Amino acid sequence: MTTLSTVILRVADLGRAVEFYRDLLGLQVSSVGPGFAFFDLGGVHLALNRVDGGDPAASASTTE
Repeated sequence: MTTLSTVILRVADLGRAVEFYRDLLGLQVSSVGPGFAFFDLGGVHLALNRVDGGDPAASASTTE
């Protein structure tokens, strides 16, 4: 059985996305790095990944 541990959302504006998830949804930032922000959702992590240029949806990828 595979367990989901991290969901990665690619965003064009990392600062704006962090404000949305932190300030409007009330999620706690667990760490921030160059181009990334992480939120701990109680066993599952939400990672926001800044995409430089272009459409974040067009550069989607999957990871294990």
